[in-house]
Amino acid sequence: MLSSKPAILLFLLGSIPGLCISQKLTDTITISEFEIAATKVSVEAPYKKQILDSSILGHYQSGKLSDMLLNETPVFVKSYGSGSLASLSIRGTGASHTQLFWNGISITSPILGQNDFSLLPVTTFDAAEIHYGLSSLEDGSGGLGGALQLNNSENWNNKLKGVINIGLASFGNYSGNGRVDVGNEKFQLQSGFSANSAKNNFEYINIAVEGNPKEKQENGELAQFNFFQNLYYKANQSNTISLKYNYLNSDRNLPKLVTSEQSSFQNLKDDSFRSLLEWSRIKSKSLLSLKFAYLYERLRYADSLSHVYTKFEINSVRSQVKYKYDLLGWFIQATFNADIDYAISTNYSDEISQSKLSGMVSVRKKVAERLLFHGLVREDFISSNISPLQPSLGLNYEVLKGMYIKLNGARSYRYPALNELYWNGDGSIGNLDLLPESGWNGESGLMILKSIKELITVSTEITGFYSKIENWILWTQDTISGSFWTTENKQKVENKGFETSLSIKYKSKGLQLDANMFYAYTSSIDEETRKQLIYVPVHSCKLNFSAVYRKFEARFNYNFTDRRYIATDNNWYMPNYSLSSLSIGKQVILNKNKLLVRFSIHNLFDRQYQAIAWRPMPGRNYVLTLRYDFNK
Repeated sequence: MLSSKPAILLFLLGSIPGLCISQKLTDTITISEFEIAATKVSVEAPYKKQILDSSILGHYQSGKLSDMLLNETPVFVKSYGSGSLASLSIRGTGASHTQLFWNGISITSPILGQNDFSLLPVTTFDAAEIHYGLSSLEDGSGGLGGALQLNNSENWNNKLKGVINIGLASFGNYSGNGRVDVGNEKFQLQSGFSANSAKNNFEYINIAVEGNPKEKQENGELAQFNFFQNLYYKANQSNTISLKYNYLNSDRNLPKLVTSEQSSFQNLKDDSFRSLLEWSRIKSKSLLSLKFAYLYERLRYADSLSHVYTKFEINSVRSQVKYKYDLLGWFIQATFNADIDYAISTNYSDEISQSKLSGMVSVRKKVAERLLFHGLVREDFISSNISPLQPSLGLNYEVLKGMYIKLNGARSYRYPALNELYWNGDGSIGNLDLLPESGWNGESGLMILKSIKELITVSTEITGFYSKIENWILWTQDTISGSFWTTENKQKVENKGFETSLSIKYKSKGLQLDANMFYAYTSSIDEETRKQLIYVPVHSCKLNFSAVYRKFEARFNYNFTDRRYIATDNNWYMPNYSLSSLSIGKQVILNKNKLLVRFSIHNLFDRQYQAIAWRPMPGRNYVLTLRYDFNK
């Protein structure tokens, strides 16, 4: 039975000062040529990358990563309900085509091939980057749609700073998180936690029942806790050592589908911890870094009504060697990874182990005053399988000052996840004869950056993309008996479309205005049926407006999502929906410290909608947030 007691959150918040006895350090060393700092993205990059900076992260300190991605990026967030699973669809690809990295180490689930982004609180990382399509190949293979990088960094000038957030929201939602960064020029320590409990007992209109009655969601309770700690030590000007640790515990009840007449008795528990040790050495023209990570994950699913009980335990080891060198203006990078995963499950016949070796070499060179060339090649060895060579070539040409044209192409490749190969039980069975998904990708774009009298900054980008992916893996009913589900290489998919963004920033005499727009057109077609893939909206649009005047702030978000087909013949679909949210806040200065009071209204116009079929989403709801920042 889940418990949701606000007193627990108050106890945890009260314990934060005890963390102040520690110290802090960072693993990010900035070399201008290499652009190692994760909070910067070069306009010369030949691929599309989007940075989510500290101003954006600060607005979502009490929220989840999925909430931030929903409002601040053009990607489609596939949410199964408030507090439930949330996955990403980038450029019309599936959830398993988005890779997730934590400080350069892959944390994509080896059993599922995807991640639940609702489990990742924003407060546990300092910067986030989305690498769209081809740009993910530099991180690793498998990102047919793209990759997400979550990074932590240090500030050697920091002595003491911290933040405490308390949130009270509709439907019995209580949240709290805190963080302390303390240290000197040799040591730095970051410590923090995030806790959340909710009943999720909102009312919705049940469109699956005659008369469309109002019902209240049941069995939606959750309780989640996350703790992290990052330690940095600077031995000298060249050598830095860091140790990072992250722990997560989640206990969620899963509500029934609106089409179900029976009550739900489903529960999902997640436990995981991640540890990463890194040593980096920097010289005038080179950088060498060594990383070693140990990851543990345990999932337990129970449905007491149907007597289904499933358990997974995964132990993973990750290691990486990275070397960068400036050779007469040729910036060369070589990366080698050695990974191994061990998985045990009630739905596997035996313990499964999978090893992976991968190597990547890239070069970057300004071949002319305005023309940059970037080339890359990657090769993977997975157990006894060798991937095809994965090359990538990109060009960036500065047409005029602040105007860039990008053109690139690459080969993509994804090896099946363990469940797709070895699952056995509950009416489904994996397929050991699956072929990897593979394809070719192309991308071109135009970026313009302009400043007007240092008061107004305008940036706009439009990117067109095209890809063909073969051997797309799907779970389908067995074609012979039809008595169970299995995985097959069923589709050849053509993805094409474009993304555009516009950002306008104005800052003068205590007034700061920001306006951002994202629009995406996505055609994701099964080449055999010529139908749009399910859960891929053709059109999506997002608008953000924010204003800060002295100590007052206001923010408005708008999100439009086009219809999503829920049948492969495109005869059934979920209607489009638009969501709006509004927040206002006031900051109070207390000596060197700051107190922010913010009130937010989500789903401002009380829309009834479903992102995933038969999974209701909450109507209008409210959040009150108190944030206290302190520093020395």
